[in-house]
Amino acid sequence: MKEIKEFLNDLTFDEIVINSSMKKVNENLKQYIEERILPEYKLNDRGHNSEHIKYVLKRAFELANGYEINYDILYTCVCFHDVACHIDRDNHEVLSAQNAFKDEFLNGYFNTSEMKTIQEAIEDHRASLEYIPRNIYGKILSSADRKVEIKQYLIASISYGKKKNPEMDKNASIERSYQFAIKKFGKNGYAINKSYVEDLKYKNFLEDIQYLIDNKELFIQLADLIYDKLDITSYNRISIIGGCGTGKTTLANNLGMCLDLPVCHLDGLHHLKDWGVRDKDERDEMIIKKINEEKWVIDGTYPTTLDLRLEKSNLVIWLDYSSIAQLRGVFKRFFKNHGKEKEEIPGCKEQMTLEFFRYVVNWRKNKRPNVLNYIEKVDKTKLLVFKNRRELNKWYEKEFNKKIII
Repeated sequence: MKEIKEFLNDLTFDEIVINSSMKKVNENLKQYIEERILPEYKLNDRGHNSEHIKYVLKRAFELANGYEINYDILYTCVCFHDVACHIDRDNHEVLSAQNAFKDEFLNGYFNTSEMKTIQEAIEDHRASLEYIPRNIYGKILSSADRKVEIKQYLIASISYGKKKNPEMDKNASIERSYQFAIKKFGKNGYAINKSYVEDLKYKNFLEDIQYLIDNKELFIQLADLIYDKLDITSYNRISIIGGCGTGKTTLANNLGMCLDLPVCHLDGLHHLKDWGVRDKDERDEMIIKKINEEKWVIDGTYPTTLDLRLEKSNLVIWLDYSSIAQLRGVFKRFFKNHGKEKEEIPGCKEQMTLEFFRYVVNWRKNKRPNVLNYIEKVDKTKLLVFKNRRELNKWYEKEFNKKIII
């Protein structure tokens, strides 16, 4: 019998092919979708969030290698295909296709024939549909949308089951996941013949999932491990504290995706367009309103409301990195995103000023002591302190069974 560890390896992709394909996508189209469309995925369940879109993009670009296609069309199909899941899961392919077909930007970018192709591809992507996708983009998208990793299948099926039936306990969640695996991937499953392009990864996945279906005890052991790693109900109010360049925003976004929690970046509340500054009292009022919500991930320091945030949190993450690590993070971010609008601060472009550089250099000396006073009052049972990215990454992989997405 196979061992559990054989089903927990991370999926690998051909990054050279993927990066080459991404360069073929128009920058204006990419910017529009990243700024206006992808944020909608925060409303979806964990199996259909923005992390899923990144996964399907990689799969689609790999599968498209060797075909004569329009990469703008493929990119658009992938990025729109699940956007309406939060509205109606059972009919999301139709609603998502309608969203794309009616989108003003897309209609100004693509011609009528191309828009029809996009609509059909999105409508045809679901594995449960009884007909073959009508065009090559639908075939690639449908194939790319398939789970090809046991771990990700279990994460998605258990997460969706819990969201749809929150009263369901662990055993019931695992049994539901097992029965759905039979329905979809069993010997007579509706998805076993739904890969429309050459796909070795999907072939290997089907062999693995059918092995687990035939060996239910092993399936349960593996699902039990995944369920515990997900820790679905433990953390629902998370504060992330640290200096500039420590990766607070990245960590917040990853935790939000993994735990299906709304994310709030305090820098986005503090700053107005073109690096303007909001009135302090107005900002703090907005922060307090967010804190009083039931679920959130909040990143940022801002001492005037820090004590209240730490009190409300059931998990506090303190990124206590060295000045060198902070500077390294700041410069890496600057060189990667110089001139681009910051995702967490709408209307503000990535920049580096002498004043900001000095602020980062002196943060540990000038700001850390005050922050530490607050941190020392936190209940140690809900406090995690990381001195470097290596420690954080190790914890994250152990807790969530995946790596932080940069």
